[in-house]
Amino acid sequence: MAKRPWVYWLVVALLAAIVAAGVADRLAAVERARSEWGDSRAVWVADADIEIGQAITATRRQLPRIAAPGAALDASVDTAPPDGLARQRIRHGEVIVDADITPRSGPASTAAPGHVVVAIDDPLLATAVDSLAAGLGVAVYADGVLLTDRADIADITGGVVFVAVPDDDAAVVAAAAQMRIASLAFTP
Repeated sequence: MAKRPWVYWLVVALLAAIVAAGVADRLAAVERARSEWGDSRAVWVADADIEIGQAITATRRQLPRIAAPGAALDASVDTAPPDGLARQRIRHGEVIVDADITPRSGPASTAAPGHVVVAIDDPLLATAVDSLAAGLGVAVYADGVLLTDRADIADITGGVVFVAVPDDDAAVVAAAAQMRIASLAFTP
């Protein structure tokens, strides 16, 4: 090759042309795939993991309509992330939907629609309150009778555990809590 440098440069140019053609083909494939997705939509996407009751921190992103949930908050008209608190855990990168946010504050703010929050002051939990967290699934018992197995801890304030229970179980759970016979059992 030392006697014929033009052969060396010809091979280099040929290899460069092959690489350029490969890159152009891949870019064209990306553009074809993007056009197959159709229109895009502006949505809010969580900047970090957001726990129940925390303020929403999100960034506006353009996603293909097919990839954005139907209930996603519309970011095309809003210039700031949505106000309110997280009703449920939201993971980093997750699209924010209506059901994720509650405009209210207080123990009932994180309860799902169709649920009522009942305050339970269980003396057996006095030493364990620090290890509890909102969103933890629990069952409520009174005198050995299951009142509901579909409850979640909504908030913990001053040693009192606020439990979100379905509407149809709220009356019996509230009565047991009032008589101070309600106990929580932790469910997997």
